[in-house]
Amino acid sequence: MNVWLVKLEEPVPLDSDYRPYRMGMLESALVARGHSVLRWCSDLNHLTGTARYGFSTSVVYTDHQRYEFISSGVKYKSPISIGRIVDNFLVKLKILRKARTLEAPDLIVCSMPTPALCKLSADLSNHFSVPLVLDCRDYWPEIISHEAKGWKSLAAKALVFKMQRDLRYACKKACSFVGITEFFTDHLVRYSGRAAGRFDAVFPLGFNPAAIAALAHESDDVREYWVTHGVDIAKQKKIFYFAGRLNSTIYNAIQPVVDAAKALELSEPDVLFVVCGSGSHEVAIKEKFSSCSNVILPGEVEAAALKFLRGHSIAALQPVDRRIDYQNSYSNKFFEYLSSGLPVFSWLDGISGQKLVSEQCGFIYNSAEELTAQVLRFCGDENLRLTMSSRARELFDREFDAEIVYSAYAQHLETVHANSKVRESA
Repeated sequence: MNVWLVKLEEPVPLDSDYRPYRMGMLESALVARGHSVLRWCSDLNHLTGTARYGFSTSVVYTDHQRYEFISSGVKYKSPISIGRIVDNFLVKLKILRKARTLEAPDLIVCSMPTPALCKLSADLSNHFSVPLVLDCRDYWPEIISHEAKGWKSLAAKALVFKMQRDLRYACKKACSFVGITEFFTDHLVRYSGRAAGRFDAVFPLGFNPAAIAALAHESDDVREYWVTHGVDIAKQKKIFYFAGRLNSTIYNAIQPVVDAAKALELSEPDVLFVVCGSGSHEVAIKEKFSSCSNVILPGEVEAAALKFLRGHSIAALQPVDRRIDYQNSYSNKFFEYLSSGLPVFSWLDGISGQKLVSEQCGFIYNSAEELTAQVLRFCGDENLRLTMSSRARELFDREFDAEIVYSAYAQHLETVHANSKVRESA
């Protein structure tokens, strides 16, 4: 097959320190099965905020991998912003113009969001008479209405209406819906106006530990780095680890961790909480922990140092706001924790929290008191720690390893394509 993958923001193998995200992992799985892939990408590297080329261009990477980099000339920082809307609009026009000059694909996979690109992909699937698969990983546009406050809620109404119309159009044209969980697959099914069918499926985000390991070139300086930040591995036996963007999502859920840390300072002096990352609420979160001697906030941490920290931690934290979309999905960090054999203490009590409990490789806490009691129990039972660690790795290997997830996803696309050929010949 010749497969087009439509997702503007993700990294590509041409980028330095490349780490594959969802489309990258699907791309690799398709190529491994002998297919060709063309990825539609923004020229703007969204991780670095810089342009790759400064203009639209086509790049042949291998005999089976090509990239169409589209430049809009617009930069944006927030995934929900006017800048992103303008960028998407301009890029959409350029994709439409360029796509019609190329050889027809056999199948198109478009990520949702954005609804506008889903509609564009639906138009292209009609133009080329090929099947369209929509891949849902975010709760757009509903989450925009949910999160918009004050005057922004008024401005969001027209935008949400347009997005709903675009998504409804695309869903009625698509022949297969894929979601990172059942919640997201069902989200698209509802927009389609039909019942779920045999080509609607769930493939989680998945995670590639080998790709992360390749970025983490550990050196003798890493241990010293942590010592200078107050983490002496030789002395600190029980590290609880978090890494992520310190934004409102974390801020809104961090208070139980703050209170538990204060309660554990005297009762469990071997425990240390290490909260890594930066973001819009970094200062406010640091202020909350300012009186805690058992909490370290080192800021942004490089891959090698994070790998070292994971290897010397006994558990991970998931203090994430109980927003409907987060409650119904798994984060990349969730997979990273499990792949490292780290049991997870989770504020989220949705599908990720329930998975931890059912697989006996983590805890859900509903208060600082619960978290404190769980940490004390966990720290006081070495057999529990070892058993949970083993179960975390087993769960990851069984359900979330990228090779398993995306090989199955590639096979699903083959089935969708084969069915379209049968229908054409009927």
